[in-house]
Amino acid sequence: MFTATVKGFQRFPIVTADIEELCVAGLRDAAEAAAAVAQAGASIDLDLEIKPPVGTVDGFSAGIRSKREGKDGARLAPIFDEGTLGQKRGKLKGRRKDSWQVNRRGASYTAKRHPITPVEGHTAERFFPHARAAGRKALLARLDRGPV
Repeated sequence: MFTATVKGFQRFPIVTADIEELCVAGLRDAAEAAAAVAQAGASIDLDLEIKPPVGTVDGFSAGIRSKREGKDGARLAPIFDEGTLGQKRGKLKGRRKDSWQVNRRGASYTAKRHPITPVEGHTAERFFPHARAAGRKALLARLDRGPV
């Protein structure tokens, strides 16, 4: 009868540290790729800030954020990314009345709605979904390359 004993060492902390370093490097590459694609797809200068990878409860998180603001302090990136009301194609929540009665301080008048023309509003540019896809592609490519 032949018996053998193999004594192994606990290497999980070393492997975990290597994987965490690889994830942080991949997230950094993903944020840079996403910023480049988002700026290329936008019609305005987004003044993008690359948020470095930070530890979270679930793992790590990184991303981009536009610092560009309008006159009232509102962020401009979502307006250019999603478009404004004049360009939305979906149904509105309620029926649009052409006219209605208004009573104010004893005075009554008929209010009339102006039609929304197709040229009003800002057309959606949809650069953030393309940036997200480019970031994911860069992250997966970095993970496939492995540690350097």
